[in-house]
Amino acid sequence: MTRLLKGKHQQWILLIAVTGLLSWALYYWAPALAISGIEITVVYILGLLAVLIIILVMSYSLRKRLARGIPGRLDNWLWAHLYLGILALFIIALHAEFRFGWNYSTVAAVLLGLVIVTGVIGRLFYMRLPSTIVSEQNKIFSKLEGVKDALNGLLENKSKPFQKVIGSELNIPSPISP
Repeated sequence: MTRLLKGKHQQWILLIAVTGLLSWALYYWAPALAISGIEITVVYILGLLAVLIIILVMSYSLRKRLARGIPGRLDNWLWAHLYLGILALFIIALHAEFRFGWNYSTVAAVLLGLVIVTGVIGRLFYMRLPSTIVSEQNKIFSKLEGVKDALNGLLENKSKPFQKVIGSELNIPSPISP
């Protein structure tokens, strides 16, 4: 977890925290302003902000598939995709004024939430699994070397034609081959 809080992740977390707090402050204190119709205006602004963030989130897919000339490393784009998706869900909740009923917009928000949660879980798996896979691969290779050594030991006491046939079948160099 500490790895997530270093470097570029701190910047993204700070961006999300500041944007989220500013959006929440705008939502929370807008009714206190003595401006007619400010509440509905704030809700519309939050909706437009959510749409803008979702467009930015979708740009990762375009960057990955089409626009290879766009600056920035792909993994940085992935982190932006992930963090902005989380921010979008919060902004959408503010836009809906935390009132979710049984309608299509609630279903869309729930499905977006599921997509975001599975994306975060997938990214965490992707961060953890490669090192585990490499570790297991190294264990398998070391066991394979042990098996090859044991087979060579068994072949030493056999006739040279037998060694050649079995060694070629097992794709093990024969002890008599150079």
